[in-house]
Amino acid sequence: MVTLCPSCGKPLSGRDDGCPSCGSSGPAAPPDRAVPGRAVVGTVVSVGLPRSEPVVGRRVLRWARVAAAVTGVLALVTLPVDGMSALARDFAVAAFALPALLVLGVVLHRVTPRPPAVEWDLERVSPARAVLRRLALPLSGAVRGREVDVLEVAVKQVSGAVVDCGIRGAVRPAMPVKGAAVEVYGRRDRSGRVVVRHFVDRTTGAVATVGSPLAATTTRIAMWCAAGVWTAAGAVLVLLLVLGR
Repeated sequence: MVTLCPSCGKPLSGRDDGCPSCGSSGPAAPPDRAVPGRAVVGTVVSVGLPRSEPVVGRRVLRWARVAAAVTGVLALVTLPVDGMSALARDFAVAAFALPALLVLGVVLHRVTPRPPAVEWDLERVSPARAVLRRLALPLSGAVRGREVDVLEVAVKQVSGAVVDCGIRGAVRPAMPVKGAAVEVYGRRDRSGRVVVRHFVDRTTGAVATVGSPLAATTTRIAMWCAAGVWTAAGAVLVLLLVLGR
C-alpha cells in the first residue's frame, strides 16, 4: 500500500525522513490506542519521599468490629425469645465461624509485628487464653502494626495533565527516574489516583513491577476474610431466624 504525502499528495519513500518531493515530514504518528490495564502514558515529573502506611485500612478493621458486634447482639437477643432453638442456631453458626476465625487469628499472629509486651507472648499463657486471643486478634488494632512502603509519583501526559500515581511496596528491578517516558499500568481509586501495578519504559521497553511483601499481602487478605466471616455469620443468623418463623 502506497502512503501519500499529506502536503503534496505524492508517494512517500517509505522512510521516516519526510517527503522526497516537497520535503515535508511524513504522516503524523497515530495516537496511542487504548490498552487494557494501561492508565497513564507520559513523563515522570516528580518522585515523592517514601513513607509508611498500615497495610490494613481503618475501614476494614471497623467493618470487622461492627459485623462482630451485630452478630453477637443477634445471637444474644434471640435467646430469651426462642430458647433452645436459638441456642442450637447459635451453636451451628459458631461451629462454622469460630474455626475459620481461629485459623485467621493464627495467620495474623504469625505475620503481625509483636511489640515486647507480655500480652503478646501467647506461648506463656494458658492454651485457653491463647485461643481466645487469637480469635480476638482480627478485631484488634494491633493488626495495623504491619506497614508497607508508599511512594507518590507524578506523571505528566502529552495533554499537559499531571496524574498522581501511588506505589505500595517495592519496585523491581528499579524505580523509573524523573524525566523517564513511561506507561503506567494499574487502576484508579476513588480520588482519581492511579494505584500502580507496573511501569513500562517507552524508550527501552523495560518493565518495572510493583510488589508488596508477602507478610503485608497475607495480613490484608486475612483481615478481609475475617470481616467476611463475621458478616456471613450475621447473615446466616438472620436467615435462620427468618426461616424459623
